[in-house]
Amino acid sequence: MMPTDSILEKRRSLHESPDCRFVDSQEFCELLVGFKRLVRSDEKELQLRGLLDLDTGVRYLIDQNHLNPPVASLSAASN
Repeated sequence: MMPTDSILEKRRSLHESPDCRFVDSQEFCELLVGFKRLVRSDEKELQLRGLLDLDTGVRYLIDQNHLNPPVASLSAASN
């Protein structure tokens, strides 16, 4: 596992990269079911899930924790 400082530094670098875009969970899910030519482009050590647009080179990233709804939300929705 990477030291916390290295993780934060690498995440900061991705935030500043012109070919990376951090998105919210709604946009990430829309990208998954859309028509763009995308491939997975995760940064597992940084706990980021990613999609790379093969036509533009743009990389869409999201913190993996923002993809999973809290357990309480799931149980409330099923009632």
